[in-house]
Amino acid sequence: MNAYQSMSAICVSLMFVNLALVGGEAIATNRTVELLFASPDSTGSVAIGMAEGTRTVDGGKTSIWDAHTDPGNRKRNQGTFSNQIDGSNPEEADKLQLERVRKFANKLAWANPDLTELELVGGADLYNQAPKAAAVYLDKLEEAKEKGLSGLEAIVEARTNSYITPEGKLDAPGLRNSVDFVRHDQNRRMSEIEKALKNR
Repeated sequence: MNAYQSMSAICVSLMFVNLALVGGEAIATNRTVELLFASPDSTGSVAIGMAEGTRTVDGGKTSIWDAHTDPGNRKRNQGTFSNQIDGSNPEEADKLQLERVRKFANKLAWANPDLTELELVGGADLYNQAPKAAAVYLDKLEEAKEKGLSGLEAIVEARTNSYITPEGKLDAPGLRNSVDFVRHDQNRRMSEIEKALKNR
């Protein structure tokens, strides 16, 4: 690599940094996604784990990380993401679910590069909790902002409304099918995520 190529590489790296930080807030580039979800111990993964109750703010694992019964559907959860789909052990469960979460987070970043880091991880966490609801997250987030909401409040509003079908029916059997309970749960999860991102 010659001097010109080296300088070009540095400029590209700086471009990624500049794209990732605007006004002090991280913006959703695919580079950001790779950093947040590089491993089960990366910041984004731990943030989701805190929302699930499986990880601590310092990156540690709680007593339910290994396995626990899901309070909503009574299925067996494993690992950071409370994976109940696949994996013969917590480590494998984390690897498999992380791939899915990262893929969805990349879709969010491509669809809306202006997402803040909190909005991005909030969407990834909604996917981890309820993939069907997460499919309309960006639309609901835009609607929340059109109402004048911003930051954590807008994300909680968007996540709550993501559980409502086009017919206006709440579809959240694992959350008691109660709008109030869904909102409470989304606020709790986002508060944990915000804490994780601030304390990394």
